[in-house]
Amino acid sequence: MNSTNKVESKQNQPVSSWSLSHLNNVGHALSETAARMPDAIAVAAPNKKASRKSGKVVYDQVSFRDLEAHSNQIANGFQGLGVEAGTRLALMVPPGIEFVAYVFGLFKAGAVIILIDPGMGRKNMVQCLSEAEPEGMSYAQLRGTLEAIAEQAMLRGTGARGLRAIMEEVLLDTMYELPARTDIAQVIIDGEVVRDRVNPTLIP
Repeated sequence: MNSTNKVESKQNQPVSSWSLSHLNNVGHALSETAARMPDAIAVAAPNKKASRKSGKVVYDQVSFRDLEAHSNQIANGFQGLGVEAGTRLALMVPPGIEFVAYVFGLFKAGAVIILIDPGMGRKNMVQCLSEAEPEGMSYAQLRGTLEAIAEQAMLRGTGARGLRAIMEEVLLDTMYELPARTDIAQVIIDGEVVRDRVNPTLIP
């Protein structure tokens, strides 16, 4: 079986919930709350685009059940890439529901989260990344991005420690451009960006 087939077969496997037995962190609190009150609102975040159209603040909401399921998918995806307890990952996702899901997902995967504010400016961002020495980076993404990164890592014969090089190549131009932009709320990195090196989608 070649590397591409391995990635595809892994995509087809059902997503399983994370194991609570080997980690003891805040991820447990989400799992326990989701079991106790699954339909309650876990996060409500303003939707800027919808708010501008309606003339009043409109909120996106997610239940504890859905947040638990999404964070499990994120955790399983990163673990499939070789992320394990102690892996240092830089998180550069705008505040909102997706940010919360990634924080819990990374905790569940056992990662050490390094929070990076893309608005801190190019010089400060480069210095922060240099001093923190993350083994990988996580940006806002669409379905298929993790699989594309995993495919690249497998083709290169690298594990989690190879993620940093892949993501630096993908995001280098964006990381330099973004701090100077005040009109961008989200950067979308999908499989095409990773595989074909096309520019990420910038969402105002």
